[in-house]
Amino acid sequence: MMIVYTVTVRVPADLVGDWRQWMTSKHIPDVLASLQWEDATLHEQLEPTEDGVTIFVVRYRTTSMDRYTIYRTNHAPALQADHAARYGDRVTASRTVSQEIVCLTSDV
Repeated sequence: MMIVYTVTVRVPADLVGDWRQWMTSKHIPDVLASLQWEDATLHEQLEPTEDGVTIFVVRYRTTSMDRYTIYRTNHAPALQADHAARYGDRVTASRTVSQEIVCLTSDV
């Protein structure tokens, strides 16, 4: 069973390059350094779109709700504060937690 923590982020067009660079070189590595996650993926949402913003989706996977809770309690507040200090309210995020039920692959 995998727990998936999904963060959907709306980034104004003028911040996309800086935000993407900061996320891949600093923020996501810092989240992974908490040692509570198996992996992380960063996606750019293609549809639907919103005028003036690019929507990104970050997915972190872990093996238990206990590990997620450790992250949320001990690491997330400071990491989210770093993000807010850098981007303020210009970049907005929403978060969900889900349980992976099955992962199927094609034979192609």
